[in-house]
Amino acid sequence: MTVSRRRDRLEEYVEAVVIARLSRPDAAALLTPDDDGGERERAAQAAEQVRQRLDDAAASFAAGVITARQLATITGQLRPELAALEAAAAPPPDRASVLGELVSAADVEKAWDALSPDARRTVVRLLMEIRVDRGRRGPGSSTDGIEIIWR
Repeated sequence: MTVSRRRDRLEEYVEAVVIARLSRPDAAALLTPDDDGGERERAAQAAEQVRQRLDDAAASFAAGVITARQLATITGQLRPELAALEAAAAPPPDRASVLGELVSAADVEKAWDALSPDARRTVVRLLMEIRVDRGRRGPGSSTDGIEIIWR
């Protein structure tokens, strides 16, 4: 299903929410990452298992146990899985380097306005996931159907 929203209005809403959150007295708490419950470690272990499977497949090919076609099939299936696991195992961005200036700014809105678009996207990705459903039809704008999930 395709969802249509005016991008400028959506961006204005998200920016207002980010600025409001970073302006709160407890904003410094955002500098400390939440415990991921061991998810990154589990992903790193799973990635190592996939790497071992790739090595085993290569050794089997070298020994003549499997064909080049079988090796290509195995590799084609395991490489995307490995890439996803490696991404999940990667450390999160340093929250202090991304948010530090904003959290400590006397005027968060002015500090936000000074950021490049890339830096703003990094802040938004670090702080939240945005889900957009259909809004109401007609003139004006509505935040109905915009869900922000804080990270």
